[in-house]
Amino acid sequence: MGLRPVNFVEYQACSRSKGSATPIINHKGLPYLDAITGIYADNQRCGSRRSRRPCGDEFRSFPPSAVDELVGAPGDKITVQTSDWNCALIVTPKPQKKTVDDARVRRALTLAVDRWQSAPALSKIAIVRTVGGIVFPGSPLAATKEELQQMAGTGPISEIASRGEASAKGGGGRGARIRLLNRSVDQPFKFLGIWLVDEWSKIGVKVTQRVLPTGPWFEGLSNGSFDVAIRRQLPECHQPVLDVSKYQPRSAFTEAVREF
Repeated sequence: MGLRPVNFVEYQACSRSKGSATPIINHKGLPYLDAITGIYADNQRCGSRRSRRPCGDEFRSFPPSAVDELVGAPGDKITVQTSDWNCALIVTPKPQKKTVDDARVRRALTLAVDRWQSAPALSKIAIVRTVGGIVFPGSPLAATKEELQQMAGTGPISEIASRGEASAKGGGGRGARIRLLNRSVDQPFKFLGIWLVDEWSKIGVKVTQRVLPTGPWFEGLSNGSFDVAIRRQLPECHQPVLDVSKYQPRSAFTEAVREF
């Protein structure tokens, strides 16, 4: 829990968890916890937050609508700060599967997604808002807009739809049926899944989305029961110099972590 390991005491589903401090680790003179109680909510409109009870952590952040609601309750007791997240959800085709085994179809799937026009709309309902590349937007190593527009899928808006449809036709992707594996988490998994289904429908791709709780979702990733999956980048939130880890061989990633 951050300051000190804790032993399990109690867990009440959809309510709270309790833990007691582990006596083995105690650094003299440094802060520590004697015990901890976590209050849980299954959505981002938790009554305890509106009633001024403390909210220690929100792993998914808050979409604009939830922020407005929270600010409107305690008013001057809340300060809001916003920034981009250095996290990634990667849309990953499984090239061994029929249809997406054709590189032209995989290319069509990325060309069909209109990132530049969709980002402002998505930012109003989800915690995604900035078009970026492999490296965290705004960091010194991040690609500029001009550089991004040289890449497949992040080119100028006017080129995306037509190129995506042409690529789908060439690879036999138009009219294809694709199974999309997604995680049953609102922010931002479900929002991105609905967006992808809509974008791909514009080039004639028919998508069946399978939304699973975390455990079965991980199992689905392991057994390959999908054509395309929305998956986390692991490590999913980190420093810009490590952003390329997902795209490097394991040996290169291990060396980067060692140097970092």
